[in-house]
Amino acid sequence: MALNSRGRVFVAPAKQGRFVEVTRKYGIRYKAVRCLPDSKSVIMLSDESGEMEFWKAPLDGLENLNN
Repeated sequence: MALNSRGRVFVAPAKQGRFVEVTRKYGIRYKAVRCLPDSKSVIMLSDESGEMEFWKAPLDGLENLNN
């Protein structure tokens, strides 16, 4: 399950496990996060460029974001 709070994006396990913070850039707001069917990434809206754009990120939060 993907969720966002206060502009940050987290992934929560369905049963047991740990929360993972997918986004670690501060001063940037993310919203409308959704898990993608590949079960390896999420898509969200970001204002990083100054406009609202879709960004894709891995569920583990270890790789860079892609827009």
